[in-house]
Amino acid sequence: MNIVRLKTSPWRLAKLALAAVFAVLVGCTDTPGEPNGQGNLRAVHAIAEYGTVQFLIEGASLVALEFQGTSSFSEFDDLNYDFNFEVIDGSTGELARVATTNLTVEVDTDYTFFVTGSPASPQITIVSQPESTLDANATDVELWFANLSSVPGGIDFYVGATDFDPAATQPLASLAATAFNDDIASLAADTYQVVVTARGDAATEIYRSEPFGFPSGDRFLVNFFDNAGDGTTDYTLQIAGGSTAGSIADDAAPTRLQIFHASQTTANVDVLVDADAANPLITNLAFGELSDLSDVAAADDGAEVALQVTPTGDAGVTLLEQAATFADATSSFAVLSGDQADETLAIIPIALLRRPVFDAVRFGVFNAVQTQDFIDLYLLEEGEELETENPLARLPGSTAIDQLTLTPINYQVYITEQDTKTVLAGPLDLALAAGEVVELIIVDSAIANTVDIVVLDPR
Repeated sequence: MNIVRLKTSPWRLAKLALAAVFAVLVGCTDTPGEPNGQGNLRAVHAIAEYGTVQFLIEGASLVALEFQGTSSFSEFDDLNYDFNFEVIDGSTGELARVATTNLTVEVDTDYTFFVTGSPASPQITIVSQPESTLDANATDVELWFANLSSVPGGIDFYVGATDFDPAATQPLASLAATAFNDDIASLAADTYQVVVTARGDAATEIYRSEPFGFPSGDRFLVNFFDNAGDGTTDYTLQIAGGSTAGSIADDAAPTRLQIFHASQTTANVDVLVDADAANPLITNLAFGELSDLSDVAAADDGAEVALQVTPTGDAGVTLLEQAATFADATSSFAVLSGDQADETLAIIPIALLRRPVFDAVRFGVFNAVQTQDFIDLYLLEEGEELETENPLARLPGSTAIDQLTLTPINYQVYITEQDTKTVLAGPLDLALAAGEVVELIIVDSAIANTVDIVVLDPR
């Protein structure tokens, strides 16, 4: 394995950027002769403070990655290339080069580009490895490891049978913060747990994955991230192979649910799981309120559960019963919306993107209005007038937008009827600060021909 680190110069993104975009531009240098074969390139986005990272090859987009994203491999001829790492200002489209390196791609070689560090000091690390020789007849699986967290003191990776004791074995990798192992481990393909402990301390478990069946004949990169980038909060364990990719949940982490009550015609409610009236999941949730995150123990391991909405304190009356399945060991957000009278009452799961961006504002909106088929959303900067501006978005009922990245300045929010300037709500003044995650929920109002804008607590 070869590891090449390139420390880049710091930069700042300017003005409004609908995505904080990082580019990798590649130009092939003059190389005599014809290519003899191909190598394989992929990328891993490991800077928590950035939004979308987009890798481009000769100006064309190869892949767009959110934080913790890992691309699949792309093949390149075994030629010599200049790799130019540039950041794109989402508002101007201009490029600022932060690093350049020359790489000769070798036949049957895998190259993984890790984007690590911080906005003040971003870094590109290239890890090269011989291509795996495992084939369809193989009975083994190969693993290698990357510590993309900042856990103080570093971490150890252990792999073993379900419920194994790390202290009774040896780590497959022992890595400092933002480091990569030198060896590829070969194991019999089987079902294993991956355990991450404090470095040199097998008794201090940081993460124990759920049992996962590693298929034979493949090589997996095992990435470990701390989700906020500070080494002190929850974590993600991710695998990336030729046939399988994704996260493996923490076996000890709970599955949790948070609900916003947006049904104006529905009084205070309780939410039960599997008709367990003695232990309601949520109690006395009023219109316009957001519940706390509550553990849904019955939904662990991806099991389907029945969510039941009842009037507060009256489990004998069912307003809504709805089957639900949650991604294991995750926190989910949903909205109680609609009207029981016309059988539209429902709990609607919303995949809100709540990861902060270091120099911008992550902005999301959910439309829970039932009295309008569509609403128009305006977000006006200083000096802009409603009458002369176009809406930022047109939203039908029970829909969300959640991936806008805004400049941290002052805005005015208006909600109008579709295709008109008839104001339903606003102006609402928003003073946004860098690093905030701001979410609005638009709900029906008790006043005719109006709606209300609910601002959830900034994160």
